[in-house]
Amino acid sequence: MGNLISSDSNELSRMIRGQAENVYLDLGESAVERLVRFTSLFLRWNERINLAAVATAEEVVERHLIDSFLASRLVPVGARVVDVGSGGGLPALPLAGIRPDLSIECFEPIQKKCAFLRTAVRELEMAERVLVRGQAIHKPVPPSLAGRADVAMSRATLEPGAWLDLGRELVRPVGGRVLVFATGHSEGSVPPATEVLEYGRNRRLLCYEGGR
Repeated sequence: MGNLISSDSNELSRMIRGQAENVYLDLGESAVERLVRFTSLFLRWNERINLAAVATAEEVVERHLIDSFLASRLVPVGARVVDVGSGGGLPALPLAGIRPDLSIECFEPIQKKCAFLRTAVRELEMAERVLVRGQAIHKPVPPSLAGRADVAMSRATLEPGAWLDLGRELVRPVGGRVLVFATGHSEGSVPPATEVLEYGRNRRLLCYEGGR
């Protein structure tokens, strides 16, 4: 767990709360506690299987949890969410940690990352509403998945245009939403979004309404 062991958990809680407040998100005690536990577990596993290019708890909070905080603002209450290419669980697992009303399916084809996801879901006590599937999703989307989700999201798996095209097959034609995490230089590959949240250094979260 490295850097997190030597840091004070109260300080980590403070950082998490501060980052959430920066994007106008008020976290309860149970949500903060889950995020502290997630960060600890993430860093411990990251030393062994390289979940992400981070070394400290501060980097996890500032570079990655922020994505989940922004996504929470765009996901409707009680939504069924599909996360494609979940990797180290970002942004899906922190989102589940702060939104107990959501059900989330995580699709990740790399088995060692699936092992982390399943461990995190179990240790964070979210197994009743977070399902990990050890598979990839490609076009054409299987009939069992097509048009069923309320929200589809994917981070750093496909370029934004390709992900939007795939994501639209996963969500409901009416009322479904596709979330696209983009940077300034990648946003040109997608059409204008229904809603745009800007944050960090040249980062944007784009929301598109409706599937196919």
